[in-house]
Amino acid sequence: MSYKDTVQKILDVIGGEKNVNRVTHCVTRLRLELKDENVVN
Repeated sequence: MSYKDTVQKILDVIGGEKNVNRVTHCVTRLRLELKDENVVN
């Protein structure tokens, strides 16, 4: 699976790009601050 495919799958389950307030990362984690957590599948 490519990085592009992985990103699209993540966006699909979190309600899309418009539901993201902020993204941060470290070596082992991707942290997402979402506008509406109830949209997450």
